[in-house]
Amino acid sequence: MADMRRLPSVALRLLAIFSALLYLTSADEFTNPASGTTDLSIHYTVGDKVVITWDSSLEAITLLVSHWNGGDVGALLSNVQNTGSYTWTIGKDDNIDDAAIESSPNFVLLIRDPTGADNSGISGWVDGQLSSPGFIIQSNNVVSSSSESSSSSSTSTSTSTSTATSTSSTTSSVSSITSSPSAVTTPPSSPSLTDAGGASITSAAPVPVKADSSGLSTGAKVGIGVAAAVGGLLLMGLGIFLGLRWARKTKTRRHPDRSHVDDGMVPTSGPYYPPPAPPQMGSLSKTSGYGFQPVSELPTTGPYSQGNRPIHELGGA
Repeated sequence: MADMRRLPSVALRLLAIFSALLYLTSADEFTNPASGTTDLSIHYTVGDKVVITWDSSLEAITLLVSHWNGGDVGALLSNVQNTGSYTWTIGKDDNIDDAAIESSPNFVLLIRDPTGADNSGISGWVDGQLSSPGFIIQSNNVVSSSSESSSSSSTSTSTSTSTATSTSSTTSSVSSITSSPSAVTTPPSSPSLTDAGGASITSAAPVPVKADSSGLSTGAKVGIGVAAAVGGLLLMGLGIFLGLRWARKTKTRRHPDRSHVDDGMVPTSGPYYPPPAPPQMGSLSKTSGYGFQPVSELPTTGPYSQGNRPIHELGGA
């Protein structure tokens, strides 16, 4: 009967021992970044969101980020209830900036007991803290520079490839032209026009074109056709202009300017006789019918007189 009473107490003792052993054998550790991961093999970038997870028997914790083998950088959690996880936005409220990264890009997460207890008896704790694997943080500037360098390298490679292809194509074309029979196409002699002054005008002729007997490309044919059409139009226009100019000068020579001639005075077609000179007064004949009439003396009518000469009265006709 006494043995039956001892059984519960023995069971309780065994349970306590088992719990203590379980507590001693269970290790506190980070599960992300996972413990056992090679240090500095994980890379993060400023702005990344990382879900940190861990296993710990503490009721309250303080979570910090620190330089690898260096001093603390910033506190992520301070004396808060242990929930086993935290979402960390790198570079936000953690004192991680370009200066901290330039000092050292290698970082580590730490969990400490807010009470200051050493907890060296808990597996995983060293020097009073629980450490995660080391990791590397890069700044946005480094990532941007790497992207730009990669883009520039890709562009340079593309340009080099394009240049090589173009050079190869050009070399192939030149070789084809050299190896195949060629002919020099000489355009007909340019027409020569003469203006009214007698000067000869010759239009410029196209430069002889070396044509491939195997045939020109479509673009070359179109260019030659357009050039020929334009040249023909220019020659036609020049010919019309010189023809009109010659006709105008010919008309001017045949019909001189008569603006100073009075159309009312039409010259006769007979011989020209100069007009007689005006007669001199002294040479006028006193004969009847030319110049002067003979002086007739009028008969007087009576004794009346005045002066020295007698007065005559005109008789009837």
